[in-house]
Amino acid sequence: MRKTMDLPDDLTSDLETMSKKLNIPQTTLLAIGGYQLVSRYKTHGVALFDQQAKNSVTLIDSGVTNDNILYVQQHLSDFGNIRQVQVFGNQVPSKYRVPLTVGTSTYITEFHLILQDDRGKEWWFAGCSCGYGGEGVGGTHTILTLLGVPFSWERLAIAQHIDEMVESVDHSLVLSVTTFQENEPLVQFRITFRTAADRDQFTREMYWLGYASYRTSQEDNLHNKWANARNLELTLYNEDAPNELLGTWIQEILQHVVLGKFHGTIKELRP
Repeated sequence: MRKTMDLPDDLTSDLETMSKKLNIPQTTLLAIGGYQLVSRYKTHGVALFDQQAKNSVTLIDSGVTNDNILYVQQHLSDFGNIRQVQVFGNQVPSKYRVPLTVGTSTYITEFHLILQDDRGKEWWFAGCSCGYGGEGVGGTHTILTLLGVPFSWERLAIAQHIDEMVESVDHSLVLSVTTFQENEPLVQFRITFRTAADRDQFTREMYWLGYASYRTSQEDNLHNKWANARNLELTLYNEDAPNELLGTWIQEILQHVVLGKFHGTIKELRP
């Protein structure tokens, strides 16, 4: 949601000057200190912001949910392990309502999803939300799932405000290997990765071996979308090789990739 707002001429001028001297975007300056930073800057000068500028706040200001998801997918390696999640429905605190300039107009952009990682870096998203059953909630759930933070879709859809410290993240998945000729899995593994980026890269590489897709069921879709997003199925097509040989072959490949390349862990499960 955006609302127009007129900025005083002296504020606009000061922000422009500060932005150029500090080499920091005006929007980031406002996100760091709000309007009070103008008077503080006049009193203390550039030195006031040296430490604050290091505490990165990244604004994803597109109100389009898919743009927010795409940003995370393209920047997974930038994220540490998420330690705090804040999501707002209709009521967004003033701290997360930031003036953004487009052309000659200035708008208030409301950031509904706030993430902080274990290094103190923050990401503010304008296209995700909570408290209803729409696309913005789906975007929040997708981003949290990508980053290994276990929130149920139902909780996000019901709550109007969530502020929670994340005790642990989950970068694991269950991989079931099947063939086009057999519906039941040949082998099944639980694989755990160090980072969200490693898990995502591994999933992409599975497409090189066969047809990879997330296992779905009506129960998962209705009650546990988090679990649904953690179950990957790899379907192999080979009419000649016996199932036992295929199972052994894929296990050797997975151990080499998971242990050698990603330094993760792999445990065979009973299908």
